[in-house]
Amino acid sequence: MRRWVSFLSIATVLACATPVLAHPQHVPHSHAAEFAASGFEAGFVHPFGGLDHLLAMVAVGGLAVMFGGASHRRWVLPGSFVGGMLLGGVAGLMRLWAPGVELLIALSVLVLGSLLVGGGKLRIACLPAAIAMFGAAHGYAHGAEMPAIAAPWLYGAGFVTATAVLHGLGIAAGIGAARRPVLRLPLRLSGAAIAMAGLWMVWQVL
Repeated sequence: MRRWVSFLSIATVLACATPVLAHPQHVPHSHAAEFAASGFEAGFVHPFGGLDHLLAMVAVGGLAVMFGGASHRRWVLPGSFVGGMLLGGVAGLMRLWAPGVELLIALSVLVLGSLLVGGGKLRIACLPAAIAMFGAAHGYAHGAEMPAIAAPWLYGAGFVTATAVLHGLGIAAGIGAARRPVLRLPLRLSGAAIAMAGLWMVWQVL
């Protein structure tokens, strides 16, 4: 059963990366499927409506296992991302000036995917701070794009929950790869696909 869960997790990561490369006409930060809900639903759907959010959050989960080592440290990177995301979300709600947010979001996909390809061999002391910065950029986009009728606290709870789900998916893939060497190559290939998607997004923003 665990083997199938691991395979399904990695396959989902790969599937998430594929649409970005298959649809070059897609705008990097387009959310066509946004719900006009008044709270939690709108926030929960938002990360799934943008491939930039989805890919970055899954990648953070995978990296959490590679860089975290012991199980109790695997929540450092996801926690850093969520913490930064909440701060960014408040800034987005307040419409504070934040130049280069779209570029930073695109760069986050490129960098996080590239780190997955590296397989966690690099030990970067400032990685949690970088993850928090990326989370703040994604959070700013969440807050700035909140529907006018949404209750902010419900909307925030929704996108935090969705983020946790996506982090969990990445963590499951990372654990599967750590336990079964045969799964490490698919995980790195998914990182390469995410990095390529990020490079394309950066090109679109520039």
